[in-house]
Amino acid sequence: MGVHDGHRQRLRSQFEKHGLDVMDDVNVLELLLFYAQPRKDTNVTAHMLLKKFGTLQNVFSAPVGLLEEVPGVGHSTAVYIHLINEVSRRKNLIPINNSVKIMKSEEAVKYLAPLFEGATEEMLYLLMLDKNYRAIDCMLLSKGVSNKVMTDAGRITLELLSKRAAAAIMAHNHPVGLPTPSSGDVSATKIIESSLTKLGIVFMDHLIFSTNRCYSMRKNNFISPSEW
Repeated sequence: MGVHDGHRQRLRSQFEKHGLDVMDDVNVLELLLFYAQPRKDTNVTAHMLLKKFGTLQNVFSAPVGLLEEVPGVGHSTAVYIHLINEVSRRKNLIPINNSVKIMKSEEAVKYLAPLFEGATEEMLYLLMLDKNYRAIDCMLLSKGVSNKVMTDAGRITLELLSKRAAAAIMAHNHPVGLPTPSSGDVSATKIIESSLTKLGIVFMDHLIFSTNRCYSMRKNNFISPSEW
């Protein structure tokens, strides 16, 4: 039996009997690292990760490159930690359900919010709806470093026409800071609204997500009033 095996077994037993609620953040992270570092003292690594990033959420959201900067965290461990965040985000994605109508901004926010949970990069999604405001498809249009996601009105209109969509909602995130629209967000919204209006497609909203917040460009009068 290794020098750390008794401690590892105690933590595993504690989790199996009582779950994570009785464990502090260091122990939670330490337990997870058992499976990436089977022969190391993961308590030291857990402390160093939390010291650098502050919270469990920040640890799991950190890019692989930054995780590798922590002593004792090699590439495979960094990928493992980042994978936990990505799997958690993936499980919360909402499959397209064309029986649900999206008639209000609040409904759109609830539908789209899981796409951005734990995201560390800026992403732009296009939600397409039919004439009855039921979802047809939700497409990731672009993904990149914060504040550099670009919109392409031509591509957006082609996607909507190919799916015979009658309405659309755009959504992107600000991984850091507030969801307040930038000047680029405003100008892109105006260009896309103009393009869709010419095609008779209702541009329902452009939503901007940040941690626990969402900004509706329609509700803040950046999109012209419509029947929606």
